[in-house]
Amino acid sequence: MPFGYCLAPGEPTPCYKILDCWWEIFDVTTYLRSRLPKDVFVKLLEERDPPNRLNSILELVERFKNTKSGQESD
Repeated sequence: MPFGYCLAPGEPTPCYKILDCWWEIFDVTTYLRSRLPKDVFVKLLEERDPPNRLNSILELVERFKNTKSGQESD
């Protein structure tokens, strides 16, 4: 996949995986930081690190347990 495609894969912003795919080839983080608007670069960093699926499931289980225990005491 050419780097140019990763910069704009049919969207106005780079692919969210661009840092993961290109870091071994060159300093892609510095390159993007110097060329992208700050808000776009920050969004790219946030999208790169999606919430951990296991942690999300455990949080849902905990919320469900708290809801169930609250209903039983009513």
